[in-house]
Parts: sequence; structure tokens; C-alpha cells
Amino acid sequence: MFSFLLAIQLQREAGEVGADKWGFLLRGRGAGDKRYADKPALDWLKQDVWERCIDLEDAFGDTFSGLAVDLANAPLEIRLGSMVVFPGPMQSWAGGQAKTSENWGERLTSFERLMVIKTLMPSRVIEATAEYVTTSLGKEFVESPAVEMADLYKDMSTSIPLVFVLSQGSDPMSGFQRFAKDMNYMDR
Repeated sequence: MFSFLLAIQLQREAGEVGADKWGFLLRGRGAGDKRYADKPALDWLKQDVWERCIDLEDAFGDTFSGLAVDLANAPLEIRLGSMVVFPGPMQSWAGGQAKTSENWGERLTSFERLMVIKTLMPSRVIEATAEYVTTSLGKEFVESPAVEMADLYKDMSTSIPLVFVLSQGSDPMSGFQRFAKDMNYMDR
């Protein structure tokens, strides 16, 4: 998350990501009574996805104009780093023969592709965020470095504690206990 915020801030300061697009990524269009164009009769296209796509087009027509039409008429392919996303099933378009009016993967910046992925496939936004950081800053910003407790111990003192920042699935306790045993600190 920190790397993502760092990448965004760098691009915002460079003028590559505006406050309006950043706000849309975070919050979406916002509440309000709005009439949407009728959703095409496609079983796989859910009403909320259609509405978010229309909102994205309305908010940034200069960038996303035609996205909803292309979504309904032909298979879209959005690439972000090594990630490839197809928002609809390929078989919905007679074997994938139809072509989109735009090459969305090439036309959009990496941040705008992240916006499209969040709009059309919110379940993939975490993976897309990691790919965005990788393309913006580099792979080293998404990988956790391997650290040895002995190296961390050398940097500690009575005024510099060791702080574990935990995330889902991480458990440093076994490594910590193994280090304590190796250092004969288990009884202290």
C-alpha cells in the first residue's frame, strides 16, 4: 500500500495523474439520482458494472469515450504490466471475431488502465495495483525483502526497538522464537 501511494504521489506531482482521476479511483462517481442508458442484453454484464462504466465515460469523456460501446460489442483486453484482463467472456462475440473501435491497452496510461480494471473488474484491483506499482516504480517495490533476524538484531538498541508491521498472512513469531533460541534468550 505504501508503494502504491508513493507511485501515485510521484505521478501526481509530475502532472501525470490528476486529482479528479485519483478521486474517481478512490471513490467512484458518487451518489446521486442518475438515469443510465439501458444495459445491453448480455448475461455476463452486470448492471452495476455497466453503470460504473457509464460513470467513467461521463466523468472523463476525453479519455474513455466509447468504452461502454466497446465493452458491449467486442472483447476488451486490458494489459497492465504482466496482467491481462478480459472484462467479458471471449465466447460472447462469436468466437472473438469482433474488433473494438479502440485499442484500449495502448491508448490508456497505466493509471487509466488501473481505473478501467477497477471499474469493470473490481475483484482484480489488488492484483492490478501491484502491477501498477511494478510498472511505475519497479518490481522491488512490491516484493518483500528477505531479512535475517540476526541482521535486524544488530540494528536494535535500547532506544531503537524492533517493530513488526503485520499484514494478512504474515507471522514473524516462529522466526523470532527460533532466533531467541539460537541466542539463548528463550528463558529471559
